[in-house]
Amino acid sequence: MGIQVIGPVGTLRQAMILAETERVDAALLDVRLQPDVRLPYSDRVYPVAELLRRRNIPFCFVTAYADDWIGRFPTDPVLRKPFHEDQLKNAVRKLLRREFIGPSARAQRPGRAERKVLLIVQGGTKRGRRRPVGPADGNFAE
Repeated sequence: MGIQVIGPVGTLRQAMILAETERVDAALLDVRLQPDVRLPYSDRVYPVAELLRRRNIPFCFVTAYADDWIGRFPTDPVLRKPFHEDQLKNAVRKLLRREFIGPSARAQRPGRAERKVLLIVQGGTKRGRRRPVGPADGNFAE
């Protein structure tokens, strides 16, 4: 099973657009984003996490920092930087198996041959791009 990566994007505005419009199976959210001077608190990903939660899309925070806001999401996983590739693969597998959410939300999403993972990172590009993840990039097969 392959994974199609949606992103990366690095700003709150871009991330909100993709989180609202894309049909994804899971998301990796870097807590700190590129700030946008036009938007207050735009350097944090929490509005995206709230939107994904409303859509029953599992996500994992990725961060190297201690941040009090993560405490508002006590049941959602956090992958601490630096991490090993195996830790990232394991987190993605668990998200795709929906192990981090309740059974009612798990039942709402039938499996598909190719899974989509939204990637939101501080070093994202100005425009979102799509690229398949396969054996050359790391095999995230379940």
